[in-house]
Amino acid sequence: MEVFLANANSQMVTVVPETVKPDLTKIKAFIKMTTRIPHGVNVIEGAEKFSLTLRNSNSADTVEE
Repeated sequence: MEVFLANANSQMVTVVPETVKPDLTKIKAFIKMTTRIPHGVNVIEGAEKFSLTLRNSNSADTVEE
């Protein structure tokens, strides 16, 4: 591989850069564990939602609050 790469031109190889992206699960765990919010992170709290489905003989009614 080293010999090939030393002699190859740019048309013979493909460069794949590293991708770096946030891991939301680990960020959430960090915030829960330390109660600190990392720089560059905006916490948006979700609204509580309640849903109830009532079933009658042939129909279903949904009530949301």
